[in-house]
Amino acid sequence: DTYRAAGDHDQAIPLHQATLATRERILGHDHPNTLISRNNLATAYAEAGDHDRAITLHQATLATRERILGHDHPNTLTSRNNLADTYRAAGDHDQAIPLHQATLATRERILGHDHPDTLISRNNLATAYSAVGDLDQAIRVYEETLAICERVLHREHPIIVQVIENLEYARGVAEQRRSC
Repeated sequence: DTYRAAGDHDQAIPLHQATLATRERILGHDHPNTLISRNNLATAYAEAGDHDRAITLHQATLATRERILGHDHPNTLTSRNNLADTYRAAGDHDQAIPLHQATLATRERILGHDHPDTLISRNNLATAYSAVGDLDQAIRVYEETLAICERVLHREHPIIVQVIENLEYARGVAEQRRSC
């Protein structure tokens, strides 16, 4: 994960592949730690821009987590969120937006409106709206998310920082469009 966080995909991906292969061999394909490794490899592929491989692996991880852990388990919700993010990054907004909406609805129901994972889902949904040019909807969701963040998180929390950056960007794009 350190290589991945540093953007060194040439180092990260082979290590994630080796870790996944070892966990599959020793723990089995359905073990929770194997699923974590599968998720990490899919995320590394996505970050490297290999969206097709990432989507395929995220889909497989999600299906297994749904079968093993259930549809509402936090790890299943993480897989659903990651798949939606990868669809968005690949430009497949018809898949991304409904998946983000479903993930958010489930996280609100299971974790509550103020949980950090729920706030991440709200931010991701707003980002998906922004990606398709629905800036009014994106700004509305960012503003709602920011209001919750300001109530429950400290000002320097990474989630609140990301929401503020995304909101400012969406407002800037919307302002540019209005002035054209």
